[in-house]
Amino acid sequence: MKDCIFRNFFGIFCVLLVLSFVGCDSGGWIYENAELAQFNDESKKLTIHEESYYWYQGNKIKLSPIYNKKYILVDKSRMAEIKGKKEIQEVNIGVKKRLMRKNYGWAIVDSDVEICKDNGVTYSSSFYITPDGDEVGVSHLFYVKLKKESDFIKLDSISKKYNVYIEGQNEYMPLWYTLSCDEHSYGDALKTAALFYEMGIFDASEPSLIVSNLLNENNIIPYAVSLNDTYYPQQWNLKGNYSINWTGAYEISRGKGVTVGVFDQGIDILNPDLKSAKIGCYDTVSKDMNLPIVMYGNHGTAVAGIICAMTNNGIGIAGIAPDASVYSIANPLTASPDIAQQLANGFVKASTSCEVINCSWSGDALKSSLIDDAIRLHCQLWGRKGKGNVIIFATGNDSKSSVNYPGSSNDYLIRVGWSTQTGRRHSASNYGDDLDFVAPGGPIVTTDRSGSLGYVDGDYYMNFNGTSAAAPHVAGIAALMLSVNSNLTAAEVKEILAKTARKVGNYEYKTYSDKPYGTWNREMGYGLVDAEAAVKAAKQKL
Repeated sequence: MKDCIFRNFFGIFCVLLVLSFVGCDSGGWIYENAELAQFNDESKKLTIHEESYYWYQGNKIKLSPIYNKKYILVDKSRMAEIKGKKEIQEVNIGVKKRLMRKNYGWAIVDSDVEICKDNGVTYSSSFYITPDGDEVGVSHLFYVKLKKESDFIKLDSISKKYNVYIEGQNEYMPLWYTLSCDEHSYGDALKTAALFYEMGIFDASEPSLIVSNLLNENNIIPYAVSLNDTYYPQQWNLKGNYSINWTGAYEISRGKGVTVGVFDQGIDILNPDLKSAKIGCYDTVSKDMNLPIVMYGNHGTAVAGIICAMTNNGIGIAGIAPDASVYSIANPLTASPDIAQQLANGFVKASTSCEVINCSWSGDALKSSLIDDAIRLHCQLWGRKGKGNVIIFATGNDSKSSVNYPGSSNDYLIRVGWSTQTGRRHSASNYGDDLDFVAPGGPIVTTDRSGSLGYVDGDYYMNFNGTSAAAPHVAGIAALMLSVNSNLTAAEVKEILAKTARKVGNYEYKTYSDKPYGTWNREMGYGLVDAEAAVKAAKQKL
């Protein structure tokens, strides 16, 4: 009996002792706040489970770990020393003002290399396979969206509790913050982002994943090119049975007064078919509006040529909308710790600079609510003073029956697949419920980076392929349409393109309740876009 009384007394004493310590903790207000208190049980579960996952739009995305490579973060003071062992890239974070963190370098390394044990490495995280079979890495960054601006005090307190640094606030979307982890944090960015989301305090919390293979080009094969030739006779994509039927549209409109955003790797203005075009530039990495000389690869120059190469100038190729202005939104479109925020910022900037935005890239592993917000708010709701920016996405070249993200995220977007010279869907072209149209995807003759810098030696590339090549055909047509009727909303542009598309390829096009603009097919969408018919319909709508 005495033992029982002693044990009860001792238990009560321990509880009081623990409560006294909690009350003295500088972060103890967390436990007094009912909204935060419910998190405690969830955090215990997280420390026990071995699942790898993150949350996107309320859905748990499970990941399968792989063990052959790692993402590492390197202290800036040791970057020069370690650079001799591995290529180290500086971390650029697209926030308005960095609040706490100093600069670091990053790299992707084999898991078993000696560098992983180096004292200069302050953080490392794993690579995974997504449910769609894509390989992604986890960087040291994650993004949190507050429910309201005053919730920053909660974010600040919780971040300190779990040894997470607040890098800064997004310049254009003030509810979004970028946070970073290191070796002292609760866990890596994957685990910590899940932790923050499962508190129920924030609208979103998502890791910044290392994603590659975003460019929707296919079968890049070098061809010898003569600089003295005129390639219009080879542009089957503009004229003929399974072309976009461009020649009639060219007699009506050439895109004057419209700015097309080429969201890609940058545009080479030294190409003789592009240099006199009106080209502006925004670099999503440095956040600078520079002269349009920011180039991270060849892809953007090839895309731009299809849209706006000069026409009837005696050289090169004919562009679909040669009198349109062009705005280059430049990004490497390769693995980067902060790529989701860079892309989101690019959409925000493009929404105020362009009427049409072409995106010849995609990837399901890129899914991000930060990108979704930038498109939905700045482009769809606020772009063109409420009429909406016309945004075109390539569907992807994975031979699968679903459209890649970001195209799949929003029916407001225009999703374009790849049609062949016989009017059929190319076997590599992604299709499915979200597909809107098809357009010629290769082989397409287009502009290349000048000299030896591009896909081939010379200024033109004869074999640009993929949904990357298909999408800019629709961007060029949209520019022609808005040039004759600037009052069209983005939704009206999409409707006209759908109602004027040609039902080619001997496919069965049917009526569906969720496809309001006519008959539709899973492999071809509403059909092959028709430039002349679309421009005439746009003009008639005046």
